[in-house]
Amino acid sequence: MPDEPVDVLIVGAGAAGAALACSLAETRMNILCLEQGDWMDPGQYPTTGMDWEMRRFHDFGRSPNTRLMGVAGLGGDRAYPPKELPLPPVPLGRLGETLARGFDAKGWHWWPSAKTCPRSTTG
Repeated sequence: MPDEPVDVLIVGAGAAGAALACSLAETRMNILCLEQGDWMDPGQYPTTGMDWEMRRFHDFGRSPNTRLMGVAGLGGDRAYPPKELPLPPVPLGRLGETLARGFDAKGWHWWPSAKTCPRSTTG
């Protein structure tokens, strides 16, 4: 497995990395997601609080039919079929522009994330 090539490397499994990994999971690409964050504290799990019954419907709900998260994106990436995006793009910022220039200099494809995990259209 360590010598197996990957198609996509995602550094960080936070909100953006997790959303990207989720959206690419349906493809046939080999995806590797690296995370360095801390382990979850079991004392902070939603079921340890007095309000666990309410929280299971909202911030810790598992249903894919309640809005996973709002993700901004930029349409037009030729690597994916065209689709309507949930939110407009946000500016790249100075770091993003620097990364874009570096990718362009190497001839690497880059595009602000435009894929999201499936979300309900009924709310």
